[in-house]
Amino acid sequence: MNFQPAPTESNLKTETTVQTGLPGQSSVLAEAVWVFAAVLTLAAFVATVPDRYQQLLDANLQTKSALWILGLSTDFYAQYFVAFEVASMLIYALTAVVIFWRKSDDWMAVFVALTLLTFGAAAPSSARPSPGG
Repeated sequence: MNFQPAPTESNLKTETTVQTGLPGQSSVLAEAVWVFAAVLTLAAFVATVPDRYQQLLDANLQTKSALWILGLSTDFYAQYFVAFEVASMLIYALTAVVIFWRKSDDWMAVFVALTLLTFGAAAPSSARPSPGG
């Protein structure tokens, strides 16, 4: 009989590594595109904050009556939600900047950082309470 040795951890390991590094000029181009997209995304987010605040101030009658029952003003309501959305965006943006700063020569890290940044700008708007109903 010809018995095979039992598999061990050392003979199960296979060395498969995926190269995600960016070569020379591609790295510079990816960094420039990321910085441009980051500035554009942050500018768009900042530009929407005053409109969002006004939208929350103009809450519908049902929301205003619920706030009145709770003893809260619409001003507090608007400030609370805007502060939460800005804080959430800052957390996403800081995480994206740290990833980009540490691994800007890796295309997967650049992609993840850009995804975090754009999600951070868009996610609060998709989770917003609708003051109109």
